Amino acid sequence: SVFQEQDNDEKAEEMYRKALDIKLEVLPETHIELTELYDMIAVSLKRQGKSSEAIKMYKHSLAKLLQIHGEDHFAVVLAYNGIAGLLMDQNRLDDALQMHDKSIEICLRLKQLEPDFDTDIVVGILRCKAKVLEKQGNFEDATEMIDTALTIQLGTIGEMDKNTADTYEHLAVMYGELGKFEEGNFALNKALEIRRKMLGDDHPKTKRLVQWLSITPNIEANNKAQALNDQGVALAAE
Repeated sequence: SVFQEQDNDEKAEEMYRKALDIKLEVLPETHIELTELYDMIAVSLKRQGKSSEAIKMYKHSLAKLLQIHGEDHFAVVLAYNGIAGLLMDQNRLDDALQMHDKSIEICLRLKQLEPDFDTDIVVGILRCKAKVLEKQGNFEDATEMIDTALTIQLGTIGEMDKNTADTYEHLAVMYGELGKFEEGNFALNKALEIRRKMLGDDHPKTKRLVQWLSITPNIEANNKAQALNDQGVALAAE
């Protein structure tokens, strides 16, 4: 960990691997400390840009976690989600979606088993999945994911929370991609309302939203004008 703090990830990886070799000799295969070391090695590899090797380490960790806890466990959810993030970095988007779907599936079961299950985790995974869909250009499904995340937040942490504001902003971006500027403006105004109440008018995040809202109507008007122009060109061609 000292080497990681010094950004010497290659040396950190070496030390973690030595520790893993020692632990493998003295601990049973299903000991939780082994999963922690696999994760630490994976982080070191990821920071070195070795995503394929990092995925292998995370999968070793996941296999151990499944042996220890079974599938319906918080740590397993995080493992699937961590692998999904690396797969997205490699542009293996369909594989990443499968990992996110697995995480969401387990979360839904855990929510039924544990009413106090942390819904922030579910919201985080939904937004991560939305980013994969967004990268695929599937803005309809991405918007649906973010809208679901927002619904969960409004029912748990409530509207007046910085994370809810973040989700409103993300939703506004997706509506913009879909050309739904009225819905986008509504989401932006909700985000602005929260930022103003929580941060004040002079905070950079509040000012950024004010600026964003000032140009959005112009974008909408330009798009409508372009659409009318395109129609006119098409009619003239006929």
